[in-house]
Amino acid sequence: MFTTVASVAASFTILAGPAAPAPTATAGDDRKVYCAFLTHRQALSEAATALGLTLPAPTPEFVVPDAGSMSFEDWRHNYPQDFNRACDALIAANRLDSATPTVKPTGATVNLWTILTSGFVGAILTMVGGEWKSRRDRQVQAALALRGAAAAFVREGNAIARALSAPMAQADDRAYYTARDELASKIHEAAVIRDSALGAALIEEIFSTNASDVVARWPDDNVGKKVKQLEVSQWLTTVEADSIRVAALVQRLWPWHFPFATGRNRQSAPGQTI
Repeated sequence: MFTTVASVAASFTILAGPAAPAPTATAGDDRKVYCAFLTHRQALSEAATALGLTLPAPTPEFVVPDAGSMSFEDWRHNYPQDFNRACDALIAANRLDSATPTVKPTGATVNLWTILTSGFVGAILTMVGGEWKSRRDRQVQAALALRGAAAAFVREGNAIARALSAPMAQADDRAYYTARDELASKIHEAAVIRDSALGAALIEEIFSTNASDVVARWPDDNVGKKVKQLEVSQWLTTVEADSIRVAALVQRLWPWHFPFATGRNRQSAPGQTI
């Protein structure tokens, strides 16, 4: 009985023949599988277009010149050489991208930050520098105007004093008072830029009785006139000197007064209160 079973099994083995070997992948199958993925078809279409094998298409289709649009399957079947060429190029391009080291954005970010910071700092410096120059120009102009007005006031004062010191003299004091008003105006303009106690005192002085005494209460005798003229000249010299000091304060770069910076004491003319 056992012999019969063995014989039957052997007969089945002979009829069935030897077992078929397992199928193996052929060369190029990995390429076909890679390019056949749905996620790669758009890139494959772009690669074929870049190689001039197809025309640009808005969808993952393949528009062959003189053949029209066709699906991926039709294009691969009808144009196998073009498919292989485009697929090889796509794989090579992907390998090239993966081999390229990723550039860290740190450098670009730092450079951009440096450029922005430099531009901002430069704009601030330009604005500050422009404001500083404008202020310096105003200071210099105000100081020059104040010195000029003081010199004109002294010139008119001495001129009318000489005229009044002559025998039987009469003089027109309008030019003198016009120069006095111009000097007061320039002192006020200087105070807008840099106010000072000396400037305020100078305003009071040129509107005091000392200023009006330049053209009033002249004695009749020649000796008295000479003494009066000398007093007027000394007072005018003091006013001019104080005006120059105020102009220097206005034109000075810094608003502070250092302990070692000593000023000239104002002197009053004999018999006058300054």
